[in-house]
Amino acid sequence: MIKAKKKRLIIIASVVAGAAIIPQAIGIPFYLRQLSNKLDVTTIARHIPENSIIKDGKVDTLNSISNIDNHLELLKKDEVVKPVVPKVDPHANHIITSITPTPQPVEEKPKPDEEVSIVAAPEEKKEEEKVNKDPVEGEKLEKAEDPKPKEVTITVDGIELNATIREQPERTKYKSDIENKIANRVEYINDITPDLLNVVVTEPFVAKTLGAARDRVSGDFIRIASVFKTPESRLFNAQEWFKVNGNPMAEYNFNLLKKNLLDKPNIADFLKDEERPKLKEMREKYKDENKKFQFYGWLIDSIDWRKIPLSPRAKAELAKGNIIEPSESYVNENGEIDSRVTGPIPGFNKTTNRMARDNKEKRVFGYKSWYTRSPDSLYAGTFENWTKTSANTEFKTIIPNNEEYGINFFRLTNTDPDFQKHNNGLVVEIDVANPKGYAKTVELINTLKKNGTKVTSYRIFNMGSKDGNQAFIPIMEALPDVLPQLELFFESTSTSSLIKLENKKIDELGLYTSGNSLLPDWSINPFALRNVAYVNTLDYNVSSDYRPGTRVPTRITFDAVAFDKQNYKPGTSDPYSEINLGLRMALFTRNNEPFFQGGFGPGLKPDHNEGGNSYPTGLDLSRIPEMKSLKGLQYSFIKDGKQFDRKVRKLILYSDTPNFEISVQEMIDSQFHKVMFIPGPPNPGEERLKFVGASVKNIYLSGSGTLKDEGASNLETFVKQVGRTYFNTNTKILVDPNNAALLKQLQGMGYNAHYITKDDSLKIN
Repeated sequence: MIKAKKKRLIIIASVVAGAAIIPQAIGIPFYLRQLSNKLDVTTIARHIPENSIIKDGKVDTLNSISNIDNHLELLKKDEVVKPVVPKVDPHANHIITSITPTPQPVEEKPKPDEEVSIVAAPEEKKEEEKVNKDPVEGEKLEKAEDPKPKEVTITVDGIELNATIREQPERTKYKSDIENKIANRVEYINDITPDLLNVVVTEPFVAKTLGAARDRVSGDFIRIASVFKTPESRLFNAQEWFKVNGNPMAEYNFNLLKKNLLDKPNIADFLKDEERPKLKEMREKYKDENKKFQFYGWLIDSIDWRKIPLSPRAKAELAKGNIIEPSESYVNENGEIDSRVTGPIPGFNKTTNRMARDNKEKRVFGYKSWYTRSPDSLYAGTFENWTKTSANTEFKTIIPNNEEYGINFFRLTNTDPDFQKHNNGLVVEIDVANPKGYAKTVELINTLKKNGTKVTSYRIFNMGSKDGNQAFIPIMEALPDVLPQLELFFESTSTSSLIKLENKKIDELGLYTSGNSLLPDWSINPFALRNVAYVNTLDYNVSSDYRPGTRVPTRITFDAVAFDKQNYKPGTSDPYSEINLGLRMALFTRNNEPFFQGGFGPGLKPDHNEGGNSYPTGLDLSRIPEMKSLKGLQYSFIKDGKQFDRKVRKLILYSDTPNFEISVQEMIDSQFHKVMFIPGPPNPGEERLKFVGASVKNIYLSGSGTLKDEGASNLETFVKQVGRTYFNTNTKILVDPNNAALLKQLQGMGYNAHYITKDDSLKIN
């Protein structure tokens, strides 16, 4: 309750330029001003310093240093109130006033409570949030303590060895990723193999390893020696033989053996005991230049390969759990068996173990090996140990003539008890290059759903083969909400229809093509995979072994992410929030999955050091015409307090005019330099920028203002590096006619800058 007092306080309203936040008490002074016959009471919370006049809930009249009312001295009873003249702040465009109550001839009576109005203090304007926000790590979910190393016994080629291993720790998960549904609904772990920290190397283990490498090296050179012993003639020349024998490495390996062993002064130490005395004689016998290969043939035949030990480096690799690869073994400069390549001890190969697990557990029609399917098996839809039989007669009432529609039904069966979940699974295959089949597809899917028919797999072929813009959104929408397997064969790079899979729980998705699976134009919206538990990356059949022009079915490598208009939210507090969730899904949260690792695969710790993994380096924004840059997009992430940054190598944008329009402010905020600048020489022939719509020739910087330093760097990166193959010295930078300052700035930077004209603004239909 507020009551009028005989003694009055002069209330001075002040403008506070800044406040320091200190963990002390908060005082709430009341500002009163007389308005008609009512009082307005405005409350403002503020910090009370230690030297306050308020102490222990009482007024300390000896301490008054503030210009806030609760630090003013009390007026003496008979003191005259002097008017206060308003003060003008020369640095502001408003007047700071002091409110002086009008003296009354008689004492006021207390106002009733109901006549007092309380007016909330005006909220301070918050500082405008940055468009390009700093990355935040977020709240981690609790996880088990990291495993400790432990001693185990392992068996390698029948030899028992003591070893130290450490199981893989639990992957770090973030609460927000679960809440935003960008984490895999069925957790995927890439590395399921324990780390092999140390192996106790024994003599039998060394002997077995050395024996395998030695046999391979000696066998290769003994065959060469048999050729060399042939005398040089008009019909035979050893040097020419290297060129026609079909093994390009044979000459290299021989020259290496010659340098490291055959021509060494101590070669006699490596010869068989019975052959060593003959060395001088044989040098003399084959001293002529045209007989030197015969001498080397005799020398190789005379080597006692048992006298060549295993190198210390190779032994050190054994202790780390790596064995040398016999096919890559050679004799080093010290006369020791070494290898260019080492590989994990059997049972500890992380790649093949992952592939075997995926084949068995992630495939709907699984099998027990790490081998992938051949192109023929991939196209035919067959799997190891599964029997595929026609089921067309079961569905004659739905599709009476299968050939007419290009639609067929199959059953897959397996007698293995481990694969009974999908045993006798129904597979529906549809060729959408068949006009009747394409027109019938949605009706067929809806009929099977209505009848309660449990479909295990849909396989749709020739998507886009007749028309790159063939509509597949209705088909994707019609698919069941829960589907074990979906295999799609694209013959054009248009994959925008996949966004309709976002809310469908699919256990295994296969995305294939018989065309070029490595084209940079392949892109996918990450949200299409939001509820896909496993994207097949096993069936990869690109190889130089296939004849040029051969159409080989293989899985598509997606090295770019794309977004659709529905992901952009203009007019909201953060229009880019959903796109940033998609980027986080692909570049961080699910980046441990092979599908989201672009074209180069995982790092050494794919589940725990995502920053070391490869990732999709392309970004397609052409489906969102309003988006002109990387403004607002988050390409930096933090894990365990450490930040790592991603880069965009290729950007696809939309423009409906030959002059790509981007505002001055957006160029400043575009992040072109931060996210797309890549030091070093460009890759030959690499196209880093592409426009959909019009054929862009110039850039139009619309709006007022100049670029500032950041904007200038962004423009330079966009034009000279990202658009290196797109823009040239004839490219114009156009500005609004009233922006002379920007024109001058651009011309000073060396650009071909001009004012825009009406003709420049024409759109392309």
